[in-house]
Amino acid sequence: YIGRTGINVGGSSEPDLLLRSTNFLSTQATIIQSQAVLEAVANNEGLKASGTFDDMRNPLDELAKNASAKVGDGDFIIVSYLSQKPEVAAKICNQIVQSYRDFMGEQRRTDTGENLKTLQREKEKRDAELDMRRKKLNEYRKTHGDLALSEQRANNPILTQLAQFSDALS
Repeated sequence: YIGRTGINVGGSSEPDLLLRSTNFLSTQATIIQSQAVLEAVANNEGLKASGTFDDMRNPLDELAKNASAKVGDGDFIIVSYLSQKPEVAAKICNQIVQSYRDFMGEQRRTDTGENLKTLQREKEKRDAELDMRRKKLNEYRKTHGDLALSEQRANNPILTQLAQFSDALS
């Protein structure tokens, strides 16, 4: 018996050139058949407890030999598993897809975590640069003074004189 299931690796209805690429889809099919994904299937407690692997000497070798993933139509990858028992084929196919999803989710979380760390380091650099520029601005204001445009208008002789000229012209 051959168990088959499909997985949409696109995940959205919007066309994405990367997802439409045959190379991308082939890479995802390879990941589905990778040792990391198949090990997760072989180590799945639910499959072990259900006796799925009881007839197998080495579940990982059996999975590698009997599992396949082929690029289908659109964004779909067809996952197949060959077994003497139809229920085993179905269970293993479904678990391969679930293990692939878990693997890709972990990869995204790892990538997101690394991106977050990079952005935090960049923010710290920018904050340090901003602090340095604020200090320079404060030093400049102390040595050169600055035009008060609101509450300090009465104390600033330049603004007082400008106000008098403006009143005289109007």
